[in-house]
Amino acid sequence: MHPVVPLVALILLSAPAAAQRSAADQLALGDSARAALQSAQALRHYQAAIEAIERAAGVRSADPRYSEALWKAAREVSDVAKQLLGDSLKQRRDSLYSLGRTWADGAIRVESTDANGHFVLALVLGRLSRTRGGKERVRFARIIYDEAQRAVQLDPRHDGAYHIIGIWNAEVERLSGLTRFFAKRLFGAGFMDRASWDSAVVNMERAVGLNPQLIYHRLELAGVYLDVADYSHMQAGPGIVLVADDANVSIDETDNRRGLLYSQKSKMSGSNLEKLSTVLRSALENCQRLEQEPALRGKLRFLGNQVEILVNDRLVAPNTGEAFEEIRPEIDFLARRLYSTTNFTLLRNQQDTRLRFNVTISTPLSFETKTLLNNLQAI
Repeated sequence: MHPVVPLVALILLSAPAAAQRSAADQLALGDSARAALQSAQALRHYQAAIEAIERAAGVRSADPRYSEALWKAAREVSDVAKQLLGDSLKQRRDSLYSLGRTWADGAIRVESTDANGHFVLALVLGRLSRTRGGKERVRFARIIYDEAQRAVQLDPRHDGAYHIIGIWNAEVERLSGLTRFFAKRLFGAGFMDRASWDSAVVNMERAVGLNPQLIYHRLELAGVYLDVADYSHMQAGPGIVLVADDANVSIDETDNRRGLLYSQKSKMSGSNLEKLSTVLRSALENCQRLEQEPALRGKLRFLGNQVEILVNDRLVAPNTGEAFEEIRPEIDFLARRLYSTTNFTLLRNQQDTRLRFNVTISTPLSFETKTLLNNLQAI
């Protein structure tokens, strides 16, 4: 039977075997392995780069690659440790985080003006702090914040540092008032008062803006948006669609205009005017339900000054002037009933015939949903 080698030993003992290559080669191989999401293999190459430099120039080497190898190894060992889940692996996981901290500290000592060393130290301590008790966790929180801020000062475009600052603010704000009170009184955590949801949002949005391809930035930002419950940040963002047999209902943000979208799916009988009136009435009834929802506590109100009509079937209703003129009398009649004696305009986006048939009814005044529903009763 082959012996079972602990993961920590496997990582730390396998690096010397690959250390015959130069430090530059090992760094390049580590970067390639990281790009391929092979954290353990990347770590072995970064560790080999550290050892190659130390053999050539000692632990006080001024080689700029030394700092690079140290912070990359620290980052990678932190990623490996993060994958060790469960209480049975706690000792092994913590030993890797501690090794990552040692390497990150070393990177800063070698090159204190490199933002990456400060960022990785904040990253490692952030993960390590989750396994620690109250007082030590508070002490780590101060270091994490300071190191991430230092990284931003050195490199204002470091998306990872903004991510850490954003999450730091969010995590502190998620603490209960009682927990923060005792943290301040028992552990001297008064510095936590600087945390705010605004800072969490601003820094996470900055991280996304600098590196929009990194999904982790977007996931954490979504979590912050959920916490602050302020969806004004999510311009033209994804939403929730309620799917029923006859229709789909959703909050639509096309062109950064927020409104209720009611999409009729089942086949309807009657004239065009009857179909339009029925669909519009259903849309307004859904608007009214949302406005009356107790959970929203009067926070939502539809202005009622714009109605957009879309037809999905491009064969039946192409987005052309001829199709518009054919249905215009029914839409005009509907608008006069809907807005009574108030002036209105009919607008179309006719620049692109590939778009769905569309007509927007607009009026300068706002109308309550109840009023619009009453006006439709006349049809």
